[in-house]
Amino acid sequence: MGPRLCELRSNPEGLDLVAIKVTVGRSCYILCSAYLPYESPTPPPRQLMELVEWCKSNNLPLIVGCDANAHHTCWGSKDVNQRGQDLLEFLISSGLDILNRGTKPTFVTRNRQEVIDITISNSWSSHLVTNWRVSSEVSMSDHRHILFNLETGTVPVEREYRNPKLTVWSTYKDILSRNVGPPVRPHTIPQIESSVKNLTKAVVHAYEQSCPVRKVRSRHSVPWWNPELLTLRKKALEIPSREVWNQDPDALVSHGLVWFTDGSKTLEGTGAGVRGVRPRVELSFPLGKHASVFQAEVFAISACVSENLKRGYSNQHIQICTDSQAALHALKSPRITSQVVLECTNSLAALGQRNKIRLVWVPGHSGVAGNEEADVLARKGSSDTLTGPEPAIGLPYSYPLGSIDNWTREKCQEDWSRGIGLRQARLLIKGPGAAATRSLVNLNRASISIITGLLTGHGRLNKHLSTIGLSPDSRCRLCGTSDEDSIHVLCHCPRVIVNRHRLFGAGYLAPEDIREVPVDRVLAFARSTGLF
Repeated sequence: MGPRLCELRSNPEGLDLVAIKVTVGRSCYILCSAYLPYESPTPPPRQLMELVEWCKSNNLPLIVGCDANAHHTCWGSKDVNQRGQDLLEFLISSGLDILNRGTKPTFVTRNRQEVIDITISNSWSSHLVTNWRVSSEVSMSDHRHILFNLETGTVPVEREYRNPKLTVWSTYKDILSRNVGPPVRPHTIPQIESSVKNLTKAVVHAYEQSCPVRKVRSRHSVPWWNPELLTLRKKALEIPSREVWNQDPDALVSHGLVWFTDGSKTLEGTGAGVRGVRPRVELSFPLGKHASVFQAEVFAISACVSENLKRGYSNQHIQICTDSQAALHALKSPRITSQVVLECTNSLAALGQRNKIRLVWVPGHSGVAGNEEADVLARKGSSDTLTGPEPAIGLPYSYPLGSIDNWTREKCQEDWSRGIGLRQARLLIKGPGAAATRSLVNLNRASISIITGLLTGHGRLNKHLSTIGLSPDSRCRLCGTSDEDSIHVLCHCPRVIVNRHRLFGAGYLAPEDIREVPVDRVLAFARSTGLF
């Protein structure tokens, strides 16, 4: 099957960035060519940042071939310049990987050879790129051709990796201490470079010897799945639109045996419900406190199938309606990673040997009588007491991660509320939160230093510098009338009242007002004062 190419976005500001979407089989890949002019502002350009964020939000693999005009030893350059440092900080903060291997020049002229062309990817595509190399063939340009393979096949491929969390640190320290030896003070630039090279080599060797290699199979589609099986699966599973249900709900389930299933999770627990319209059956199942809604939805379908098997139906047309598209897609997928889904598919296969089965999606809470009755039964199950030990149907993948996340959030909030000190930080910061964290991690190192120092009171303001003995004067450099601390600068200093009104909407503020100001505006205000 040949790939289908289409332009992702138009770029009215120029042709320095072009992106296409390549569809191979059932997988999509975003390929981008980017040019970063040397005289342009700090890299990367806004269009590239938007593309990276768009691919991240849509879970799409991204590969970018980039003439960066930036130097950094991380991608094989001989030195590091400011553009390279800025670009590397962006790549790290955005979770992008550098695919360059070795130091073979990508840019070659009569007087100069350098690595300024880089290939980068996000986490969804890094493992797909293999055999990255710089071609030695003539390219009719100062830039050499960069070649690599993009593995898009459906056969699972094993790859090796090391997990730093599994490092045996005692072994690492022993090997490193033997390889490094006693420290020697370098006196010349070649000696410094040699020391850095030897130390890096020793660190890498110690890590490789103390961290075991693990193999993982890429999560590609199974090789036996084909379009014919997909067509057959679609015949057994139907997802009508909400409009079709609203027009004539009875027409979709007008013949055969009709069942409705649902799952529910409340503060009391989780439950599943099964409502038979033809035949008339009502079943309710308590599933305990740990089961997820997804597990409850799949369990309800499985319980419905078990009830049909128990009744010994043969040569019947059985329709099972559920309002969970997630459950239907899991049952449709050729790859199964959940025990409850596996049990449900096995039950469906057993029932389908002597009957015709059709799984139908129904919009939830839309007035469809059977679905509403199944919802009542599911909520009844969630309030009933589970007979037997927990967990009833196994723990979902989200449970341990969610428990750790909740514990961490509660612990952070407890430390924030009861911790000693933090007087000024509590005045200016609302508290731990995901939104503020996302705003901070997207900043570069210099910006993070400014904003954390300003909001905690430990920044480069005269009051703090005077307290730690680094400044003889604690007065404000702008007005000279009060101590130069964060609250004075952010809320009260009369010399920046215009800046404050422009960015915060008021000339004077209370410290509590700063809590509601976005991080980027606080940072812009700090820079506008000229104190940072």
